[in-house]
Amino acid sequence: MGVINDTIIQLSPHHSVPANSGAAFVITFEKVRDERSDETKSLEVHLKTNPDGSSVWDWEDATDARVEEMVGLVKSMKYKTQKEIAKEMGISPATASRLWKKIKAEGLLKAGSYGRRVRP
Repeated sequence: MGVINDTIIQLSPHHSVPANSGAAFVITFEKVRDERSDETKSLEVHLKTNPDGSSVWDWEDATDARVEEMVGLVKSMKYKTQKEIAKEMGISPATASRLWKKIKAEGLLKAGSYGRRVRP
């Protein structure tokens, strides 16, 4: 019996952690065979050192941080397309599109003030 694993995972830099502070990255599930769930949310991952010198992986939901980052980039008026914003954020255009839909659905940008200036 064969097993088909139809998942694509993207690792990208963790922008809010200084480069000299150890391993830190964002895990994004770009393609998932089944429906998306809490188990396939983007995660910010950071290897932290405890006071006793041992290391432990720490992670949190990255979606909110990425939404905030995208809102900031849209408000900066430096980018005309989602593709340009995706490149700046180090994410795929598909992930940028999902974030853009979340921004619109949550009303994080006033209708017409920025939305028409950023094309898909």
